[in-house]
Amino acid sequence: MTDKENNTVYRILVIDDNMAIHEDFRKILTAPASSGGDLEEMEAALFGTEIRNDEGPGFAIDCASQGKEGLEMVRRALAEGRPYALAFVDGRMPPGWDGIETIGRLWQASPDLQIVLCTAYSDYSWSEIRRKLGDSDSMLILKKPFDNVEVLQLAHALTRKWELTRQVRDQIENLDGLVAKRTREKERTRALLEAALEHSPAGIVIVDVPCEQILWANPAASCICNPACLFSSPMAGDDSPRDWQAFRMDGTPFHIGEGFFDKSASAGATVKDEEIVLRDASGRETWISLNAGPVADEDDTIIAGILVFQDITGRKRSENEKEKLKDQLGQARKMESVGLLAGGIAHDFNNMLAVILGQTEIAAERTDSPESTLRSLKEIQKAAERSRDLTKQLLAFARKQTVVPRVLDLNAQVEGTIAMMKRLIGENIRLWWKPQNSLWPVRIDPSQVDQIMANLCINARDAIESVGKLNIETKNVFFDDSYCALRNEFQRGHYVMLAVIDDGCGIAKEDMEHIFEPFFTTKEVGKGTGMGLATVYGIVKQNNGIVDVESEPGKGAAFRIYLPRFEGGEKADAPEEDRTPKEGLGETVLVVEDETSLLEMSQEMLEQLGYFVLAARAPEDAIRQADESGREINLLITDVVMPQMNGRELADKLIASHPNVKVLFMSGYPADVIGNHGVVEEGVSFIQKPFSFKDFAEKIRAALDSD
Repeated sequence: MTDKENNTVYRILVIDDNMAIHEDFRKILTAPASSGGDLEEMEAALFGTEIRNDEGPGFAIDCASQGKEGLEMVRRALAEGRPYALAFVDGRMPPGWDGIETIGRLWQASPDLQIVLCTAYSDYSWSEIRRKLGDSDSMLILKKPFDNVEVLQLAHALTRKWELTRQVRDQIENLDGLVAKRTREKERTRALLEAALEHSPAGIVIVDVPCEQILWANPAASCICNPACLFSSPMAGDDSPRDWQAFRMDGTPFHIGEGFFDKSASAGATVKDEEIVLRDASGRETWISLNAGPVADEDDTIIAGILVFQDITGRKRSENEKEKLKDQLGQARKMESVGLLAGGIAHDFNNMLAVILGQTEIAAERTDSPESTLRSLKEIQKAAERSRDLTKQLLAFARKQTVVPRVLDLNAQVEGTIAMMKRLIGENIRLWWKPQNSLWPVRIDPSQVDQIMANLCINARDAIESVGKLNIETKNVFFDDSYCALRNEFQRGHYVMLAVIDDGCGIAKEDMEHIFEPFFTTKEVGKGTGMGLATVYGIVKQNNGIVDVESEPGKGAAFRIYLPRFEGGEKADAPEEDRTPKEGLGETVLVVEDETSLLEMSQEMLEQLGYFVLAARAPEDAIRQADESGREINLLITDVVMPQMNGRELADKLIASHPNVKVLFMSGYPADVIGNHGVVEEGVSFIQKPFSFKDFAEKIRAALDSD
């Protein structure tokens, strides 16, 4: 025994109805080793050890008179974590349990407890004891009267056995725990591997040999490839059932014996980063990048092939899209150049048209002109107005027009375009105009309504192959919270709807999410720029509106534009023909224009309207005249784009010295100096060149009367 073991104190329970027996056991088992040499010598002889002066393992003795009492003490000792190692149990303990019954109950509570049955009688034979208690190596029989050395021998041997039994059990439990831990680790590793395979974004399949059938595939493989392809045979030839087929990147098919199945599963070759196209029976194509290799057993016999592949369809499509983007970039640059050219032409052309229109109107106002001359002037005026509309289209194409929102009756604005739309779509398409009465007013630039109508009607015309119909409708609508909750772009409120509905070819489902993208078009090369619907979308969004599209291939398309209801007190603008020129009241107007002919025409118009005019060709001259005239300048009319100083800068300088002056900007090619992204700022007065005499008079009066 080790020193630690020598100092161990074992608990021993004596169960006997004779109190004298209790004392005998205490004397034998708790007497100090140095108190009697004979006992020490007997122990040395018994265990073959040297006689020592130090104390050996000790015993703590507890006693009980009956079996029930002893059982309770055993249970309590176990609960306290200080179990008994050995129990000496008397064979007869009237009136309670006898020794055999007591031992059986003790073992139920403490299976490791070592037992010595002490008896002076042969109440039970050994076979009866075995029948009642079972075979056990944890019990010995001690005949009364017993020898002290025998008792001591049993105590030492059985407590040591109890200790070793516990140690062995602990070792077994430790081993069981280690085995369980290793098993859990193995299961966890297996679970992680299975999870990795299950959740891997790469497709993984195992192919059998020699039949080359797929035995197992992870979910990614089934997601990338049609499951019908995975677990069916590839095409063997032109006459075989066409479940699926693999193609090289150049479009040539793989034939029997040269495919990736054959290389990995049969030939034992390794395939690395091979890019192929899989086409299933429905015609769907999937581009994949493939790695494959053989799986061999311990005899190096190939038993399977493993394939790992990734879906590269998106990447391949992106590569193809790059080529398209190059073409689109070239187209965009070409359009930008054309736009700059168109804007420049429109600027110069508008200046000339302004002079033509203005002088024509001035000449037509002269009552002494012959009737034939007046008719000629009217024709010139009509031609100039048509030319003005052409320049508006050029500016719209170049996105250089300035937007001036107005409160409109949408019915009146759309109705004014119906005749032009009929000519635009052709006689083979019937146009139905269905306006709602009492339509709410909206606030939008009228020219933008014209753009929306033109683009949507052209789009509908191109969607109708031969004969068809086109419905144009307006309607008051209200969207509540429940309706908007199901539609991301919709917001609660009152709107005016403008719908353009055709019965053409419709829009494919895969194209719906792209139709408002710039340059996206399904038309043939040269048949469309892909900017029409993008322009519509931009205009609607610029006016805080909503675009909603419904379409079904083969059944037409419905574009519904929702513009916010104008809630202000301002009424819709009256039609142009109802407006009459408003004369001046002798106010002083400073007009600045770098084009001499346009400056002279503007001066003549202003004087004819009753204004006192100061005319200048340059901003510096305008500031000088304003300072030297000695008059209060009531209105500054200035071109926006001038060589030395733009109109905004001129206005700021003049206002510094004449704080009460009002400003009216004019331009045929406006810049952002008077607006934000083409929208005229609130409170800024602006007139687009070329303008009519009536427009000019009205804008001047409105600017002078503004707060």
